Amino acid sequence: MKEFLELLFFRTDVPPLFGWFHIVSLILIITGCVFAGIYGKNFTDKGLRRFLFWTWIFLIIGEIYREFAFGIQSTDPISLSYPWFIFPFQFCSSPLYALPFVIFLPEGRVRTAFMAFLTTFCFFGGAVVMIYPGDVFYTVLGVSIQAMTHHGAMAIVGILMVSYNAKKLKPSFYLKGGIVYAGFVATAMVLNVVGYNLLRANGIGDTFNLFYISPYFPTTLPILADIQQAGAPYPVVVLIYLATFITAASIIAASEYFITRAIQKRKAAKAA
Repeated sequence: MKEFLELLFFRTDVPPLFGWFHIVSLILIITGCVFAGIYGKNFTDKGLRRFLFWTWIFLIIGEIYREFAFGIQSTDPISLSYPWFIFPFQFCSSPLYALPFVIFLPEGRVRTAFMAFLTTFCFFGGAVVMIYPGDVFYTVLGVSIQAMTHHGAMAIVGILMVSYNAKKLKPSFYLKGGIVYAGFVATAMVLNVVGYNLLRANGIGDTFNLFYISPYFPTTLPILADIQQAGAPYPVVVLIYLATFITAASIIAASEYFITRAIQKRKAAKAA
């Protein structure tokens, strides 16, 4: 058992930014995005649900592996201690909760809203981490692989949603995605307060900072951390956080809209 765990959670140096591991991951994910963009429009509803279902299962297995990788303190003897800072409700964990709405719900407004969320906010989160992994790389090789495949899947699913919903892309479609994002943020803010107080009531002093906007812990997000350290009050930090994501999602939405419209017009012109 000890040898198996040591192999499963093999430790090595943290992969460097834009090292071979990072570059190869980028190439593979960009290739996946290209295929998703080209062939996504050919998916049937049943085929899309099946593909997303297995993607969801893959992400869940990866998250379970990550939880154990951080929780195992020793392999001889086996010792587990759950570090609450990895609780799986961060922004990049959102596909774990969003995908079931697309997979299992019948066609309708709610399902469309989660598709729009995956198309913009989810794609943004995955793409940013793929380009700049920050601290997602870890000394456990499998965790670094999980981080790249997880965030890469976010980007690929986002492009797939664009291709599949090409004819639906309009402001009202994207607005629904914003409502889903607001729901995720509101849930994180409530859980931050509830989780912090529950942990402290049980004598647990771990960091519990969902979406990195807890009122009890400093954020670790680039730029936003500097703003907070400069003395910005908590409400201002949250507003900047929201404005950043909404602006990024809006730019992505506008880009997707105009690119798909240009492609459609070009195809119509060729057909004529």
